[in-house]
Amino acid sequence: MVNLLPPMHWITDLVVVPIGLIALPLVATGSAVCRTVSWMFTRRVKPRGKAIVITGASSGIGEHIAYEYAKAGGKLILAARRVDNLNAVADACREKGAMEVEVVAADVAKEDDCQKIIQTAVDKYGGVDILVNNAGVLQSFEFEQLKDLKAARQLMDIDFFGNVWPTYYAIPHLTKSRGQVIVNSSMAAFLPHPRQAFYNAAKAALFKFYDDLRTEPFGRSVAITIATPGVISSELTEGKFVNETGECVWDEGRPEVHFGPMLSSRIKTEVAAKGIVAGASKRQRYVVVPAYFNIFALYRFFAPGATDNVLHRIMYRSERPGKSLTGRLACKLGLRSSAGSSEAGEGEETAAAAAEGTVPETSGEEKKEA
Repeated sequence: MVNLLPPMHWITDLVVVPIGLIALPLVATGSAVCRTVSWMFTRRVKPRGKAIVITGASSGIGEHIAYEYAKAGGKLILAARRVDNLNAVADACREKGAMEVEVVAADVAKEDDCQKIIQTAVDKYGGVDILVNNAGVLQSFEFEQLKDLKAARQLMDIDFFGNVWPTYYAIPHLTKSRGQVIVNSSMAAFLPHPRQAFYNAAKAALFKFYDDLRTEPFGRSVAITIATPGVISSELTEGKFVNETGECVWDEGRPEVHFGPMLSSRIKTEVAAKGIVAGASKRQRYVVVPAYFNIFALYRFFAPGATDNVLHRIMYRSERPGKSLTGRLACKLGLRSSAGSSEAGEGEETAAAAAEGTVPETSGEEKKEA
């Protein structure tokens, strides 16, 4: 017998999609109202006297989050690899009002060190109330530049597992205290960016991992706040990168190439830290700093192709002299001839080569003609 009915998924598509689109505005409005009411009436979490663990606390956002919790009278565990920096941050935290401060020299890329961080908090303060997973490093190389995957594994160990392992060992203590996990992801989890594919992948994995934890029993008893900062003034935007060999290097000229014009939009580290702590104290699900980065996420969702093209042109335009988008637009409008544009581009390339001392010598015939 011939089945004349259309496939079931056709029927499902015809029914589910229209119903979903009709229901979406109602659900979104209701959700927004609930969030607003919750934000208005939720009491701020008071960190005073609470055991707070912060990884990556020797500099950047981690350092300034430590200062915010120190001002509020928290009992801090500060973890990072650079002990000298940690001790300086710990002294500043004591001056700012922290009840107690303990320093732990640890590398979050090592699981045993992550366990040691949590165990130190348990031994010192009897448990963990707030865990701030902040440690991370930034790459600056293209995928095709890799000779092996050593650097990729290192980045994932630090940027992903270095944030998961502390949470794993803190599960019983956070559940007992009905505490909170604060995760420093990034807007890079949503926005593509050349030369940092593994970093972005790790941040996207972090976002999804903790988002999914909310649906598990752990996430019903422990508050989870995911911070997604944009471009922040820190060591990562001042020249500290992991290169294609897996080495952590410092190159002060690299940020101009890596971030391009976005570098001028970076905000102060202390501003980002205050925004994250303020949002976390209200147990917000997500904290975006600066807030205007939300619009870029919308463009990524509704116009992914345009976002990819624009970012590629912006990030590589300095490497393609004479072929910029504005130059080609001027040619189309008749403001500049294409030949002139090409000659200008060749002139810029020659000038750049001269600056580097790599201008090729002209042949004898060319010299005579000149």
